[in-house]
Amino acid sequence: MSENSLTITEILSSIRTLLVKHNKAKVTQIEKELLQAVAELEKKFKQQVQNFNELQQKIPNLQKVNEEFRLKVEKIQEEAQKKIQEKVAELTIKSKEELENAKKYVIEKSIDQPLIIIDQFEIALSYAQKDPQVKNYTTGFNMVLDAFSRWLEGFGVTKIAIEPGAQFDEKVMAALEAVPSDQPANTVVKVSKSGYKLHDKVIRFASVVVSQGNKTE
Repeated sequence: MSENSLTITEILSSIRTLLVKHNKAKVTQIEKELLQAVAELEKKFKQQVQNFNELQQKIPNLQKVNEEFRLKVEKIQEEAQKKIQEKVAELTIKSKEELENAKKYVIEKSIDQPLIIIDQFEIALSYAQKDPQVKNYTTGFNMVLDAFSRWLEGFGVTKIAIEPGAQFDEKVMAALEAVPSDQPANTVVKVSKSGYKLHDKVIRFASVVVSQGNKTE
């Protein structure tokens, strides 16, 4: 490099000296604009720093919100699962009850014929009391009737106990007719046909004759 060669710094310094010498006002304006630009950049930088700090403060709150939301979702899931399990258990119990009831009352559709047989034995026994020739067979009739009744009881079929003099009960009785009688009105005068229950359900109402009231009235 020759002695006359200058470095870039020196060249720039010379230019600035020249500008200052010939156009000092222009240089001052440029410096002012540069300072304003630097100040604006510094302001924006500080704003970004402030935004960053605010974001850092919000992050823990955001994490808290996320945690609360997660807990709420888990609670909803647990409640939904619990309701589903309760519904399944309810349906299971209901199905078991329906199955038990089906087993319990399955004989109801086929009970008519056995009851007719019992009716025939009871009619035979009532006539046997009036006919001496048939009366000798009452012991055998009673034995068969008792055995048959016990067999039905094994399936839950029981006779509704009704005696003459009982008050008429529409829940278990059906009145065939009302006749004049010394008994009070609506009193059972005669049981024409026995009534029966299957467990706690009336499957045949007792057919009865009831009193109209005192004959002298």
